[in-house]
Amino acid sequence: MIDPAEQPREQAEPTPASYLLKLASRPARLIAYPAWSKARETILARANAGPALIALLGPPGTGKTVLLRDLATTFGERGRAVCRLDFPDCAAEVGSAAIVLVDEADRLSASRLDELRNPGDVAVVVAALPESRERFECYPDATIVHL
Repeated sequence: MIDPAEQPREQAEPTPASYLLKLASRPARLIAYPAWSKARETILARANAGPALIALLGPPGTGKTVLLRDLATTFGERGRAVCRLDFPDCAAEVGSAAIVLVDEADRLSASRLDELRNPGDVAVVVAALPESRERFECYPDATIVHL
C-alpha cells in the first residue's frame, strides 16, 4: 500500500496576475445607489473629455474608495493607463498614466497635487472629505463631484 504523503501532488496552475488585480480592484458585488452611479458617470465623462482635476467629495463611508477601485478597473478595461495612489504623498511615479486616482487626498500636499497635474495631459481624480472643497475649487479647471 502506498503512503498518501509519498504520492506526487499535482501542481495548480498559477493564477494570472491580471485576474488577481481585477479581484483586488473591483468588489464582487457593487450596490450602486443613485448618487454613487451619478458620480461615477460624471467622473468617467469628464476624465474621457481630456486633462482634468476631478475632486470626489463625500463623508466617510459613502463609497469613495470603492468608486476609485471601480474606476481603475473600468479605465484599465478600456485600455487607459491608470496609476492609483493610496498614500497621497508617496514618491511613486505616475509614469505614462493617462488617469491618476488618489485616495485620501485630504493629506495630499499642494506641491504633490501640482506635480501630479504637471504633465498637462492627465486626468487626476482625487477622493477627499467635503471639508477639502475650497482647496480644490481654487483650480479653474476643477470639477467637484459629491457623494
